[in-house]
Amino acid sequence: MLDKSAVLFDTVDKAVSHQFFENIEPVLNGRSLDYMVINHMEPDHCSEIQTIVDRYPDKMLLFSV
Repeated sequence: MLDKSAVLFDTVDKAVSHQFFENIEPVLNGRSLDYMVINHMEPDHCSEIQTIVDRYPDKMLLFSV
């Protein structure tokens, strides 16, 4: 079941970014990304933040400290 908001938790390491974005598009199914939550700033969790910001400019970023 889909909710009203689309939330992405973390991104991935650049080495697997192509597969990551191939997986995101079908899940969103044309919807925009509303939120991106970053749990910590290690490359395996945050390397693609800028790409997400570029692709989905209207989303809200949330960072855990």
